[in-house]
Amino acid sequence: MKRLVIKKPFCVEIEEVKIPALASTDFLIKTEVSGISIGTEMTLYRGTHPNLKTKKWGYWTDYPIYPGYEAAGVVVKCGHKVKDFSLGDRVICVGTHAEYIKISARNTKTSVDLIAVKLPDNVSFEQATLAPLATTTMHAIRRANFTYRDTVTIIGTGVVGLLALQHARLAGAGCIIAIDIDEKKLQIAQKLGANYTINAQKQDPVKKVGNITGIGSDIVIEATGASEPVKQSLVLARDRGRILILGFHTKPVDILFGDDFFHKELEIISTRAMGPSPGLPHSYVRWTAKNSLKEAVEQIAKGSLQVDKLITHTLKYTNIKKVYKKIDEGNDFYLQVLLDWR
Repeated sequence: MKRLVIKKPFCVEIEEVKIPALASTDFLIKTEVSGISIGTEMTLYRGTHPNLKTKKWGYWTDYPIYPGYEAAGVVVKCGHKVKDFSLGDRVICVGTHAEYIKISARNTKTSVDLIAVKLPDNVSFEQATLAPLATTTMHAIRRANFTYRDTVTIIGTGVVGLLALQHARLAGAGCIIAIDIDEKKLQIAQKLGANYTINAQKQDPVKKVGNITGIGSDIVIEATGASEPVKQSLVLARDRGRILILGFHTKPVDILFGDDFFHKELEIISTRAMGPSPGLPHSYVRWTAKNSLKEAVEQIAKGSLQVDKLITHTLKYTNIKKVYKKIDEGNDFYLQVLLDWR
């Protein structure tokens, strides 16, 4: 079978390996499409992902790296102890970019890695690739300690920002303000429910948010992964407001804690990808990663989460060298990029 591998910075290749052998609790997925998470995968491609330096979290700590976590396909083989999945099931899984993916039914209850969820008939494989990031952004909104009718300002309207925007709307936000420097992204944000959009190259976001709210934003969601928007979040938030760091940061952020952070008594909240691991007691953790992934799929199926507008490219996996290079160069408009394995 074919799979993608990043052998070193700026070197992605397709390699041929054997189809994984299955244990009695395993099942095998034939990939139809997989989604490129352009933020995370570019840090692996460029060699800037923090784990490569810290070696701390047990994954993506060294090359070779097998990227990807948004794979949709069909179950083609099952071990005899697998009960929840059957041949022909259409699924989304947190799997790498590969022609076949092995999932352990046992692991789906204990780890975020390689969890899988069945797809309803009205959710396409392409749409399903957005479900893992929709899970991450759903978890983020829960982490933000949302209060009904809060004003939410989102800085950065890439895929995660646009998904967070929709979750904020579904959670009952009273006013949603989207900030970016890309007019195309802001137009999509408006279509997906933003009450106001601000182009930071044309307007002063702090002044505009102040005019809209009168007091600043109840919640500011930083969804860029860049340092300056984090600093700006502290200014945009109201007194005793909350700042949620949703963007994945690969460089230190220089914050003067004796300024807005101190005088406003602000809260800065972190949020990890997808949420807590499956298998934890519901009395302590109601929304594990797998439960949230199921919910994200259901929201896509109901049309509550609109993901079609986020898919900008579908390309054959054999073009991966060119695809990664173009995304890295940033000369085109990219949101969700899909690799076709059919």
